[in-house]
Amino acid sequence: YDLLVCIRLGAASFYYFYPMPLLSILIASVPNRYDRMKSLFDNLSAQSEPYGDDVEILVFLDNKKRSIGMKRQALLDIAKGTYVTWIDDDDKPTSDYVDSCMEVILSFHPDVITINQEVYIDGNGPYSLTFKAGHPDNEEVGETPATRPPWHTCIWKRETVKDCKFPDLMYGEDWAWAEQANKLIRHSFHIDKVLLTYIFDSNITEAK
Repeated sequence: YDLLVCIRLGAASFYYFYPMPLLSILIASVPNRYDRMKSLFDNLSAQSEPYGDDVEILVFLDNKKRSIGMKRQALLDIAKGTYVTWIDDDDKPTSDYVDSCMEVILSFHPDVITINQEVYIDGNGPYSLTFKAGHPDNEEVGETPATRPPWHTCIWKRETVKDCKFPDLMYGEDWAWAEQANKLIRHSFHIDKVLLTYIFDSNITEAK
C-alpha cells in the first residue's frame, strides 16, 4: 500500500490506503469490437482474481475520436501497476498468462519481461514470434520462426518506460513507442513459452 490519502472534515480526519497493483493490463477498444473486448476482459479478470488488488485491467473504449496511439498513451498515463502491458482487444492470452507474468514480477525485477507469441495473419498461421531484448531486427513473421526486440505487448516496468510517448497515429504507434523503450532496457527476463496469440485480420482491423 503505497499511496496514503487524508481527507479532513472539520475536526475529523479519514485515512484511506489505496493499493498499488503490481501489474496493469491495458486494452484499447472501439464499440464495434465490444464483444471481443468483453470476452478478453472476462478472461483476464478470472485469471487475475487470485491476485486481488495486485492486478488491474484498464480499458479505453471510445467512439473513434482518438487515435490508437493516443489511447495507448492515456492508458499508460493512468496505469498504477509496477509493470504494464498492452493486449489488443482481439488477442487471446493463454490460461496461465497472468500466473506466468506474476511469477516473474514477484521473483525478479527486470526492466522488461519478454514472451513468445503465436501469430495468425488473415487466417494463415500459426506463425512463431519470439520477443528478445537485444535482438537487432524486427524479423518478418511467416513460415520461418521470427524474433524481434521487445514490443509493447511485452511486460514493462512502468518506471523504466514512463517517459516514452506514443505518437498520435492509427498505425505504427506501437513500434514508435517500443523503439524508445528498448533504449532503456538494462535487465530483461524471458518467459520461453507462448503466452499470447496475436490475430490480425485486414478486413476488420481499426489500425488504418
